[in-house]
Amino acid sequence: MIKAINFLLYKKIYTDKNFYIQIFIRLPFALVFPIIFLMNFVQAYENNVLITLILWSLVSAAVFESFFMVKYEIDSQSDYLIKLTGINYYIFHILLNLFIFLFLFAIYLLFFLALAIFNFINIFAILNLAGIIAILLLLISVVVVTQLINCLQIFMKDKMVFNIFNLFMDILLILTGVMFPITLFGDLGLVCFLIPFTYPFQIIIDSSLLGFNLEFLSWIISIIGCCLLSATIYKRGLKR
Repeated sequence: MIKAINFLLYKKIYTDKNFYIQIFIRLPFALVFPIIFLMNFVQAYENNVLITLILWSLVSAAVFESFFMVKYEIDSQSDYLIKLTGINYYIFHILLNLFIFLFLFAIYLLFFLALAIFNFINIFAILNLAGIIAILLLLISVVVVTQLINCLQIFMKDKMVFNIFNLFMDILLILTGVMFPITLFGDLGLVCFLIPFTYPFQIIIDSSLLGFNLEFLSWIISIIGCCLLSATIYKRGLKR
């Protein structure tokens, strides 16, 4: 199973030059430098906004890469080859999502260190208890959400379901409170905590939310809900 995952990662990520161009060239000019400009010339400074925006880029990249991996399997009929090996296809993709996130995180960590060296960010703003827990929760959230998207794509086969989710990525950027405390939404903010990505980002912005509270329970409910939904869709897909 690990060899199959590594083979797919090699084919679609490891040797993809565009992937590295996206992180080390496009990301600084499209995201980092504009925020740094605002921090220096506009009175809109937020200590962790650059970190959370880069982490959101990591989340988006992991979701995209995982989906396109599944699409590649379906288009090339590699999914049948994987199933013929006797590997549990559902668990296979959970592990694949995990490997993709960890690989991307290692690359993004280098990017974080480069920004810290040039004093663009304070690396200890994320290398603390709240930051480490947030990253672990993000890992779980990404694995679960991408599994849901992938199961929908496997169920729909030739139909491109990701276009629907892609439309909501910018909306999720707002509803998860990547750049501001979600409490600004008032009562709506409590509903937003039912989005799997909201709580991890919020404890980076406001570490006082860290703990066994209503917000954390909302995150657990969202994770369980996505797991049950993805498993149900996958089982129905097997019967088609």
